[in-house]
Amino acid sequence: MKKILLWIGISFLVLVGLGVWGYFYFHTHYYFVKGEGISMSPTLPDGTIVLIQKDGYELHRGDIISYTVPGKKLGRIKRIVGMPGETIQGSDNRILINGKPLKEPYLKTQQEFYNFMPVKIPPKHVFVLGDFRKASIDSRITGPVPFSRINGKVVWVIKPDEK
Repeated sequence: MKKILLWIGISFLVLVGLGVWGYFYFHTHYYFVKGEGISMSPTLPDGTIVLIQKDGYELHRGDIISYTVPGKKLGRIKRIVGMPGETIQGSDNRILINGKPLKEPYLKTQQEFYNFMPVKIPPKHVFVLGDFRKASIDSRITGPVPFSRINGKVVWVIKPDEK
């Protein structure tokens, strides 16, 4: 009987320890954000909740990130379309990377937006755009985003109609 109680006690302590470790690990490496606005629609409609991974990720074209803007209290959520060292331009409702059209399979429809002049993306920076280009304040206005201002990468999405 004592062995069974000892086994139950140890099992309980192990489970509690794992739960506490899991809680602190999750809160150290991830956080939730509720998206506001339409700049990432239809991919992330207004009210979407996203899980952001704070560290241990690689950045790729097409990733959705959270980043801070100097002087603004709230961060922004946008999609990476340009990588360090590339030249990006908007022309005739297309994004050109080093003069070649960018394929954007994540966009459900062709987006209309104003043209923008070529921008050479500096080292340790990315160029971000909202998926709803007409209603997005992004790198076309604020410039490329330094890696140092990136809070994390979106790894999970809960859309308003899925709650």
